[in-house]
Amino acid sequence: MKYFSNFDDLWVHCKSLLDTGSKLYVEKAGERREFSTKRELGILDRWAGAATIITTGAERAVLLKVEMQPQGKENAKAVFIAGSPNRIEVSRGVPLAGEGRRLFRKSILEPAGLPEEETGFLYLVPRCLNREPNAYEIDAWRPWTLQQLQTMNPRVVVALGKAATDEGLAQITMPHPHAVLRYGDSGEIARKVKRLKEALVEAQNTDQVLNTWNLKEFPVVGEEIHAPIFKADEERRLVYGVIAESGMVDAQGDVMNARTIEDMAHDFMVRFRRFDERHNWKPVEALPVESWVFREDVTLFGQLIKAVSWVIGVKVFDDRIWQKVLSGLYKGFSIGGKGVRIPRVRFA
Repeated sequence: MKYFSNFDDLWVHCKSLLDTGSKLYVEKAGERREFSTKRELGILDRWAGAATIITTGAERAVLLKVEMQPQGKENAKAVFIAGSPNRIEVSRGVPLAGEGRRLFRKSILEPAGLPEEETGFLYLVPRCLNREPNAYEIDAWRPWTLQQLQTMNPRVVVALGKAATDEGLAQITMPHPHAVLRYGDSGEIARKVKRLKEALVEAQNTDQVLNTWNLKEFPVVGEEIHAPIFKADEERRLVYGVIAESGMVDAQGDVMNARTIEDMAHDFMVRFRRFDERHNWKPVEALPVESWVFREDVTLFGQLIKAVSWVIGVKVFDDRIWQKVLSGLYKGFSIGGKGVRIPRVRFA
């Protein structure tokens, strides 16, 4: 999948495909509408709303139109995530404008001991929708959201409201300040602020814990990077991939050694054994049926596997997911979790 941040770049990409005779469609909630000119794409771009998704066979391209830029800086103490901004927030360029912002400061930031300049704020869908974003829109924006989290690299992530809570990205969930103003507070905010303070202390005491989110490089505008599937058995619905190999560099520039890979493989098989789509934390019908940590160079299904590599075989039961594998839309695995950086001690 390719990601674009402006309409003209998207059209250049589409024009190159149209020149080869490809048919292109704008997709919205399962509905597809064909286009062949820049004018038609412009009309469908307005119809698409929060994100314009272009499809042609198995290939997809997405135009993400940001109306509210993320607030915050690198290494923020806490980042707050909400669903989407309202019109006032977009026009002012400030999240939680008005009474909601005052409540946010007085009831959350100040009791938690969080200076506003040491926090961040972003929306799952940074466009005014005048409603909660739906799952289709959140899915289209997810790579962008993960990219912002990687940039801010927060110690703690806090979800405000149901949409952000359902994404599963946050350690702590709270009611949205606008909802509190409308429906009142039963004491939940004070309880959650207490938990937030504890989480900040825990993060301070273990400030070398990395929220890697994705141990491979994050999807960025223009390209996604995966641990590729190197074998697919159509008859048995099995896919195989090298999840990690010794010496692999993660998104923070750290190297995973052999012991780390072994521990990661064992921990996954013992505690998790589940898969989701594009880090949405919603399990799909697929199970690991084979898992190896090879200690020596080997050849598996014609693929050279380097020494100390974790290889996994997954059986896909979900028809929809399997069709995406067969079509080439899903080409690999992407792993996520937390790691601990251990500094190297050098002796003179």
